[in-house]
Amino acid sequence: MNRRMPKRSSVLPVSAALSRFSRRYSASLSDFLRCCILWRKAAGDYTARASYAYKCRGGTLFIKCRTSAWAEELKNMAPDLIKALNREEGGEHIRALRFTITNFTDPVMPPEEKRSPDVEFGAETLKKADSISSLANSPSLRTAVREAYLAGKKREMLDDMNGISEK
Repeated sequence: MNRRMPKRSSVLPVSAALSRFSRRYSASLSDFLRCCILWRKAAGDYTARASYAYKCRGGTLFIKCRTSAWAEELKNMAPDLIKALNREEGGEHIRALRFTITNFTDPVMPPEEKRSPDVEFGAETLKKADSISSLANSPSLRTAVREAYLAGKKREMLDDMNGISEK
């Protein structure tokens, strides 16, 4: 049996593959994060506790809601929300909102008295947070990505300390 070996040039070094990945996906990551931040600013903290933006495509912002009641309420508020989103964005980029229903954990920190203990991160975790956040285009998005990554790590560490495991 005569098999052809792949050409050596078809194998990419890891650094080149990561470079291609960051060029290809950093724009979509930045768009996603921009939409999440815009939604929180336009909808307000109370509404953001029950919904979040997860995708923006072709002028439509896709929102996940905690319950069908929230989805219905936000559908009724859609014209005002679109105006607020476009005002925050500085243009007429968002033309429609689409709502889906899903269950998710409250993204807002609990009150001070219920706040979890502080966790110290190792140098490797901080380096990984910086590496991931460097994919974002703007400084505010970089900060948001870094904080979100570290919040997730904190939750993992606290779950481990409390004996909670993912199913």
